[in-house]
Amino acid sequence: MSLTKTNLVVIWLLFIVHFIEYSYSQPISISICGDGIVDIFDEECDSTEHCTNCYCDKGYMSVNSLCVPKCDIEGCINGCISPNECSTCQQPAYQWDCHSCGDGYYMEGFMKCILLNRSELYTCDKMLKDNSLMTIKDIQLSSLLLNNVREYTLYLKDFKLTIDHCYLTFDPSSPYVKGIWIELDVIDEGYYVIETEREYTTPIIEYITVQQNSYGFDSIITIEKECFTINSTGTASCEGNNNDINDYILSASLMKYFTVGKYYLHVFGNYGVVPTEDLKLYVRKINHPCSSRFTQLFWNDIISSNYTTMVSTVDSIYSTSSCSTQLEKGKWFFIKGSDKTIKISTCNNSQDLDSFIHLVQVSKTNDDFTNVRCDEKGSICLEYSDRGCGINSRLIHQLSSDYDYFIFVSSTKRSLFQVEFSTTCPYDCLNGVCSVSKGGCVCNEGYAEKDGVCTKCGNGIVDVGEECDPSNNITKEYYCSEETCMCSFGYVPVTINGITKCAISTCGNEQIDEYEECDGGNGCDHCHCINGYTPYAQARLNCLLPSCGNGRIDSGEECDGGDGCIECECQPGWYSNGHTECKKYSEGGLLLMVCIPGIIVYELMLIILLIIFLIQYHILNDKIIFEQKESSHLFYDLIIPYDKTYCYPITLRNEYFNIQPQHIDFISEDICPEVDQIAKRECIVTNFSNETMNFIFHGKQEPKYEIIFVPCRGIVKSNDSVTVQIQICVHCTTTIHESIKVTVGFSHFKRVFKEYLSHQHISTSKSDKSNKSQRSGRSSVSSLSNQNSTSSEEVITNLNKAKQFSVELSLDARSKLSTKLDEDEIHTFQPPIGEGTFGVVFKGEWRKIDVAVKCVKTDFDSIDDLIPSILEEVKLLEQLRSPCIISFIGYCITKESICLVMEYCPLGSLKKYLQSNPSTNFLKLRFCQDIARGMLYLHENDIIHRDLKPDNVLVISSNPNDEVVCKVTDFGTSKILIDKSGLGKDIKDIGTPMYMAPEIHTLGVLNKKVDVFSYAICLLEIWLGRSPYNPVKFPDAESILSFVSSGQRLEIPQNCPYKKIIKSCWRNRSSKRPSFNEIEKELTVILYSEKDKKTFNTQQTTENNLFQDTTAFRTMVQIQGIESEVIEDLRSKTIM
Repeated sequence: MSLTKTNLVVIWLLFIVHFIEYSYSQPISISICGDGIVDIFDEECDSTEHCTNCYCDKGYMSVNSLCVPKCDIEGCINGCISPNECSTCQQPAYQWDCHSCGDGYYMEGFMKCILLNRSELYTCDKMLKDNSLMTIKDIQLSSLLLNNVREYTLYLKDFKLTIDHCYLTFDPSSPYVKGIWIELDVIDEGYYVIETEREYTTPIIEYITVQQNSYGFDSIITIEKECFTINSTGTASCEGNNNDINDYILSASLMKYFTVGKYYLHVFGNYGVVPTEDLKLYVRKINHPCSSRFTQLFWNDIISSNYTTMVSTVDSIYSTSSCSTQLEKGKWFFIKGSDKTIKISTCNNSQDLDSFIHLVQVSKTNDDFTNVRCDEKGSICLEYSDRGCGINSRLIHQLSSDYDYFIFVSSTKRSLFQVEFSTTCPYDCLNGVCSVSKGGCVCNEGYAEKDGVCTKCGNGIVDVGEECDPSNNITKEYYCSEETCMCSFGYVPVTINGITKCAISTCGNEQIDEYEECDGGNGCDHCHCINGYTPYAQARLNCLLPSCGNGRIDSGEECDGGDGCIECECQPGWYSNGHTECKKYSEGGLLLMVCIPGIIVYELMLIILLIIFLIQYHILNDKIIFEQKESSHLFYDLIIPYDKTYCYPITLRNEYFNIQPQHIDFISEDICPEVDQIAKRECIVTNFSNETMNFIFHGKQEPKYEIIFVPCRGIVKSNDSVTVQIQICVHCTTTIHESIKVTVGFSHFKRVFKEYLSHQHISTSKSDKSNKSQRSGRSSVSSLSNQNSTSSEEVITNLNKAKQFSVELSLDARSKLSTKLDEDEIHTFQPPIGEGTFGVVFKGEWRKIDVAVKCVKTDFDSIDDLIPSILEEVKLLEQLRSPCIISFIGYCITKESICLVMEYCPLGSLKKYLQSNPSTNFLKLRFCQDIARGMLYLHENDIIHRDLKPDNVLVISSNPNDEVVCKVTDFGTSKILIDKSGLGKDIKDIGTPMYMAPEIHTLGVLNKKVDVFSYAICLLEIWLGRSPYNPVKFPDAESILSFVSSGQRLEIPQNCPYKKIIKSCWRNRSSKRPSFNEIEKELTVILYSEKDKKTFNTQQTTENNLFQDTTAFRTMVQIQGIESEVIEDLRSKTIM
């Protein structure tokens, strides 16, 4: 029975399922490199020759899990013995050493030898005369190629068997290769670039090099002076050649200075390889090689560590510079100017290079290298070095941030060598000179070199600003930093017996403190044992004698080794008997010596303890009463006013208590408060005294901010600490500098206060003695009063009333930016720059920025009634962000005023600008376009302006090529103020009659198309440069409204380019009017059309006619005795 197609599919699926189940049932095999087993999925080899990390080495390939040499030599017999190294080759096609082709053969690919057919040979002359070849025969090199690349095609079929005479690239015994000859006719001398496949600019070279992948056809370019007419292998003048640009870009790119005359270009593939397709050739002229082929250096690389790069003179370019007119082969580097000293060196190379370094200064490039030249015509040679370390060169020079610099490194030898770039002599050595021979600073007398600069640290003398000097031979330092001449961490300068050294701060008090080896005793120098003396296991004032441990009794020793002797002293229970060991006391005598004094001491201790108990009981009882009293009126987060009546001011640096931090900072970015948000920090109150302490933090409550402490009042027990939280809430964008008062009391304040005054008296007396002062009659109280900046009478009064101390903390805060501004940071200037029904506009300044400040009039209603509407409007303004809308900066509401801070436009309104400045047609069109863009943005956000007119458009630029030339303003505030003022209930009364749509006046209809009508009147006014309504025909607002409502419209000049837009915008039926999206697109088309006519850069005759019409009109008005300006002002006034 034959299987159906369905049965076959089912069988196949069952097979797959069983295969998957079997695969999952097998244990997972993980390849392990080094186990000698080759995993074919992850490894090429394992533990075999020429195998590294289970992959074959470079030049080897995997064959049956073994690494064998790659062999690209076709004629190799029995394979290669190493990569592309063959011991025996086919004869006669290959030479005996397998390194070149045999006689009568030439290479067409790497070690691919082909039999030579001399009848197919093309000389240079033959190829240039063969008209059957499609490739160009002659290329002219002239100034027309300057920064203008020309592309030519080298057709694949034109690659013929040729002879190359430039033996720098070929074996003279077999100079045959398939290539193309082209004649170069040099009209204008200069630098030219000839390269294959593409134009290789510096960015392209850097990009390809970073990829580290081979790129391009491996081609070679040679330039020769002669064009041979016979098949000769004679020598020729090889003017230049190039193989690869670098290790990754295989395409040939030749950069050479050509003099006027004829040259012959030969293009062919490396090892005679023929391209697989047509090859492109690119030719261009450049100003100088430095601007076209350079490597940019970055200061970060040079400063962080010495930057080293390689220069290969094999693939380098020939170039001159302003330092040398002789062509040298090397590499150009570029670095932006900086006020640093650069060091360039080739001294680290083991070989003698005979190298040269050129340092060339050019003007700031701003990353535009098009016209940069590094020869004497476009640069200054700052320094030229051919020596410094033998015949290798080194150069050191101070650069400037006012210029940029090019560096050319060259060598007379064909080699690959290192160039090192670094900085040296920072700050110009400060107190020395920068030496090229030394490669760094040579310091003046009295200075030593530290970290590359000359400083007094290390000169062996403790100078001003230094705490010590480790180079001082007179006083040996133990804890002095060699880098800074400052004492090591934890050590300070301490003077003992007239000698100052770094030591522990407690050193010299003749008692052993923490970290001290000794203090003032024998063998001790600044609490450090010296001259063979060693510290005791338990530190003492003196040090252990150097003779201790020599096995004999010396002066000052009780013993030296033996029983009961430790550190040359007899231990308790032992005594010295004049020998090296100690003798032990008898138990009976020891017991008697201990018991009798013990009984006496015990009785005395009982008496003393009883007295102490009674005293402590009294003190503890007072503390309990004090704490109960304080806890009865504890406040948590209230603001308690400060009363200085019973307070005695002292500094925070005292021995009774401390508050940290003393400066409260809310300025740094991570803790600065947001407006109307609470920011928090903490401070720690510590009680050092033996009394219970109470404290009160006196917060602040201001209109701009509130400062609260939680808890604001509390108790701190003796030698204890309490954490207090500082809360600040700012109500506007502001900066705060406040002094916070803290009052501190104690359970036995009088005792603490008396002790404090006593200490102050002692310190004052010492100060008087040291200064040898004769200030008699002054008490410690008057001294203390001077310290606390209060009068003597006031301090004496305070002494009688004092019940607590007071200290002062400083608090600085800066809020994050918001639209709620600080009124004290807004400064307005008289006179006003504008005034409307609901506000006056002033030029102002906010944080050194020019702004426009609109102060809302509060005559119509109270500020409290206006605030909700203003806040609603502000919320809308904060969301509106468009290049064609005036930017909203912020607002300020106080008890007396409401201010809106907007972007300031110094050129004023569009109406005033048109009246006082002639405008080109291009600028007028740009005004129209930006107004349309601004209105489009408003309408997209469902906002109706309702009073669009040139007065409500502000000019920001008179250059029509700028991105924005004007901005729309006053599009929302009037609407809200109308609702609150109660001046009008009918929507008919909203707007300016001259620009008002007829449906507002007749029907009270309000929609987005009323702004389109107003825009039409604005368009006409912008084109005319004056009011479109003749004040003689339209003396008042009612005449204009009647004219428009009857369906009549003004006459539009025939030369107005947007005449159709005006007509469509003021159509009587609002539904037929276009949207601002359609208007903006139409204006864009008109702008491009006008630009093609080249009418933007000249004043149109319309303006001349306008001037004549305006002059005649004014004359007529004056004759009739009509004040036109007054009439026009009344007609253009907004009706509210």
